[in-house]
Amino acid sequence: MSASRWARPRWSMPMWRPKTRSIPWPARSRSRSAAVEANGGFMHIATKMKTRTMHGITEVLVLVNHPMDTGLVRSKVTHKIIPAHFIKTLTVAVNHKPAVITDMSIAISKDPLIAVKLTHAKKGDLVTVDWIDNEGMTGHAQTHVS
Repeated sequence: MSASRWARPRWSMPMWRPKTRSIPWPARSRSRSAAVEANGGFMHIATKMKTRTMHGITEVLVLVNHPMDTGLVRSKVTHKIIPAHFIKTLTVAVNHKPAVITDMSIAISKDPLIAVKLTHAKKGDLVTVDWIDNEGMTGHAQTHVS
């Protein structure tokens, strides 16, 4: 008696296997820097901001769409060193008065999410975020505390 409950037929078909590609997929760089190089140096940088208040403390979340290149990496496309491109200064202001000023460097990851907690911001106050990078590009976002 066999271990299987069902008898195996004398003829058996090979197990079905998905068809595989004999040619590998083309290698594509996911780096925004490579995309910027291919696009002639044009880059769209968006800054998103959100606030939330809890127990009298307002948390400001800032998401900056920025490559934050270190200047230490070679491009997979051109094999040249990608020049440093990072945010130098980020300023958070409440009602046009600076509340937080940060100095950043190449050690920050790309597309940074920065969280700041403010104790003096009240509902309805205007919160603005301005940043400037080492190449002179700037970004701006503003919202009201909800």
